[in-house]
Amino acid sequence: MKHFNLSQIEEKELYPGFLARIIHTERQSISYVRCLQGAVLPPHKHDEEQVLNLINGEMDVTVEGKTVRCHAGDVVHIPSNALHTVTAITECLAIDLFAPQRVTYIDYGEKA
Repeated sequence: MKHFNLSQIEEKELYPGFLARIIHTERQSISYVRCLQGAVLPPHKHDEEQVLNLINGEMDVTVEGKTVRCHAGDVVHIPSNALHTVTAITECLAIDLFAPQRVTYIDYGEKA
């Protein structure tokens, strides 16, 4: 077992307005993302499957051309290699789960 305290994990700006604290386990990455109001995550895709859990705030999530307005409590599955983008309507807190580990984030955060 390994214990983490998010306040002790360095916050990394992944894209302008998207600040994350990341934990990596053997098989997944967990990213706690603070999204600033109006921030836009440009269209992108990655090999890792992603599950976005919106904890608070409001955001638009577009996956393969379909947009959903998300509110606190909403969960969005983003399949591997699906083109997607996010726009923070308000300031938000989201938890992103990536499986397997998010390769491009591996140098950030803490490892279990």
